[in-house]
Amino acid sequence: MNGPTFAADLKKIREFRGISINDLHDETKIPRGLIESFEDTGLIEHPMFNRVYLRSFVRTYAEVIGISPDVALAVLVESMEGGYRGRVGIE
Repeated sequence: MNGPTFAADLKKIREFRGISINDLHDETKIPRGLIESFEDTGLIEHPMFNRVYLRSFVRTYAEVIGISPDVALAVLVESMEGGYRGRVGIE
């Protein structure tokens, strides 16, 4: 699985766009610690976060950082299947 790489790429986009974790939290109400955990690990193999939850999380995260949620979700699936090749980028 390529969850950590995918999550790290989203983090890079967030940082490039000058969006802090606090900004993301304020906009989404997702706990800061959960955002940090996602950016570090991707949460893909975490037993508490199933596919439906991760899709919702990634959709919300993508909207706030200004990338297409549809692109982010497609890349999430690639990441979960081990096929992510770094194709989520700054649009």
